[in-house]
Amino acid sequence: TTQDEGFSATYSTDSLLTCSECANSNPPLHTERFREPRGVAFTPFGDRAYVAEGFGHRIVQIDLKPNLATTLSGSGSIGYLDAPHVESMWSTPYGLDVSWDGINIFVTDSGNHAIRRVNTKDGATTTLSGGGGGPLA
Repeated sequence: TTQDEGFSATYSTDSLLTCSECANSNPPLHTERFREPRGVAFTPFGDRAYVAEGFGHRIVQIDLKPNLATTLSGSGSIGYLDAPHVESMWSTPYGLDVSWDGINIFVTDSGNHAIRRVNTKDGATTTLSGGGGGPLA
């Protein structure tokens, strides 16, 4: 559990949500359950945070004002696919950072050996470098 200036959240590393439940709902942050969160980054404006959910194979957007969590990118299934929103696929996303204007997130997709970009407006996922190979790629 974390608390900071009136904001309180409890994080868990096990998930009870299936991909379809994640994609079609906006659970309150205190009920969101993460599967091996690997990284978190905040927008320069402090209104949103993004979590790389390693074993959940998705990028979660947290709107800090209403304390709501939504899947921005990733189907929840392991794989490799550049696509919009929850159609995209990841393999253990790890670290991430938000661009200066808050429009893009840059993510290391460790299982796919790739650096990928997610547009925060529409969730479109694009590979910038590497990608798609196994451990020897």
